[in-house]
Amino acid sequence: MYNMLIVDDERYAAEGICNCYDWESLGIGEVHTAFSAEEARVLLTERDIDILICDIEMPDEDGLSLVRWVKDHSPQTESLFLTCHSEFDYAKQAFQLKSFDYLLKPVDSSELAGVVSQMIRAIEERAEKARSAQLVQKYESLWSKQQPKLAERFWQDLLARRILTFGDFLERALQDAQLTLSPDAYALPILVHVEEWLRPFAGRDLEMMRYAVQKAAEEVLLAGQPGQVITDRNGQLFVMVYEQHAGAHEFTGAERWEEACGSFAASCKELFYCRVFCYVGYFAPLHDMPGLCDGLKELQHTHVAKTSPVLVYSAEMDAAHGEKEKNSFVQQSIQFIKDNVEEDISRDDVAAHVGLNPAYLSRLFKKETGVNLIDYLIETKMNRAKQLLDTTDMTVSMIAQQVGYSNFSHFTRMFRKRFEVNPQEYRKH
Repeated sequence: MYNMLIVDDERYAAEGICNCYDWESLGIGEVHTAFSAEEARVLLTERDIDILICDIEMPDEDGLSLVRWVKDHSPQTESLFLTCHSEFDYAKQAFQLKSFDYLLKPVDSSELAGVVSQMIRAIEERAEKARSAQLVQKYESLWSKQQPKLAERFWQDLLARRILTFGDFLERALQDAQLTLSPDAYALPILVHVEEWLRPFAGRDLEMMRYAVQKAAEEVLLAGQPGQVITDRNGQLFVMVYEQHAGAHEFTGAERWEEACGSFAASCKELFYCRVFCYVGYFAPLHDMPGLCDGLKELQHTHVAKTSPVLVYSAEMDAAHGEKEKNSFVQQSIQFIKDNVEEDISRDDVAAHVGLNPAYLSRLFKKETGVNLIDYLIETKMNRAKQLLDTTDMTVSMIAQQVGYSNFSHFTRMFRKRFEVNPQEYRKH
């Protein structure tokens, strides 16, 4: 319900407006009257007045002066002027004061009620806009708090190879994380490793010191550069420096971060009582980040001398690591096929197991082994079937099931294609 105040130095006029209409039917719960600007100020100070109906000409202080005061002290109040005079100057001043309307006395009660209804709608619209603004502000605040978590989860999933980087999968993942990076953006990863705590921290103190190192990495290593400090799923701390359009020269341009990392390591020793080592990568496309970050972790594990707090990971190191990683994917695929020969597995199942795109895994497998992945899968199953035919009395249909074929005819065709005889003929020989 709304509160309305009627101000007129003529008592009968104020009371007439008060009683001329069923104001409650419009949602007005209280109707107050004042017979001077001074009385009106008292009421406006003591109560929340939503609607002010005010005469302009009054003996001690006119309505225009009162409304000026209202604009400063009760800005949420909507004002309506009533007057016996039609002077243009009054209307002009009322307009300048942004009063809701300007009506001439005597005013018809239905006309007045119509204007008051409009004032109520304006108040409701303003309140709705205020609520919407507060809601937007609330969610913007929540978003600002949540966004770093979403960004960190994106990087955790990307480095764990849980995000496909072909097609529009990467773009959708970036959008879900509310990151402004494009799929074609570049990043330079820096692995920050606390090698040793120089004081015996434990429990909450240790967590606080780890947090301090993370925040210092953000301030010193990013230093205003777009980027993110994240902890991967294995607890490793990475600083990811963003670059939307990296040139070819920036693939080996990590030297500019060496000095910053050296200063950061020295600060950590002095302020946080820990020995920190930084392993600096180079700018590369987002889809190369999993391999590059794995290379940094391998460099950290093999860094035995510990003579310098900063090591730069070269493109040559990455190439060697890449070859090793590719061989690892192929070996994982071979082992998965051997371990699941009795299952109805496909190329997609193998690819999902090693976390690669099926087409890419097929090309990689062919390059490393000289054999198509599908052909190797079928050959492994057929060799196992041949072994079972040689060493067991199992029926051919049972053997087909043992190597993952529910369709007996299909199994027979594959066996004939591989050994040029069907399973029954092979067993007879």
